[in-house]
Amino acid sequence: MSDALDDKLRTRLAEIRAAAGVPHAQISLEVLYFLPEKFLTAYQAMFTRALKSDGGEDQRARSQAEAGEVGKASGGSTGGQGRRYKKTFVVLDEKALELKTTIDKRLRMIGREVETVLAGGQLEREDRRCPSCGTFVQARWSFCPMEGSRLSTD
Repeated sequence: MSDALDDKLRTRLAEIRAAAGVPHAQISLEVLYFLPEKFLTAYQAMFTRALKSDGGEDQRARSQAEAGEVGKASGGSTGGQGRRYKKTFVVLDEKALELKTTIDKRLRMIGREVETVLAGGQLEREDRRCPSCGTFVQARWSFCPMEGSRLSTD
């Protein structure tokens, strides 16, 4: 799907959700429930360890209004709450966030594989292993993800 079409689809879905009064989080949960339960439980635990929502833009606007700070620049400060992730989350645990980032990359790769198959393509399936530790590795990888040794390119 092209980026422009993807953006239009996301915008349209957001409009439909808003018109129906269904919050984004609810739609996200409904979609997630199609995934394996153990994965969902572990991902949710990792997410809540890594990040905390600050209530989103609406909550920040209400807080600013109550404090008489509407229209004032924040100067990029997180209000003493630590590092930010995607504007509306505060990072609680850097290691858990790093794991979340790794898992998200894998999920995006799985998404690309699904798109390839649905478009009539085939996945590259090569049983390639690291010569040092025996871990299965992908053809495009240069280094073993387990112990870092250089992988041959033949």
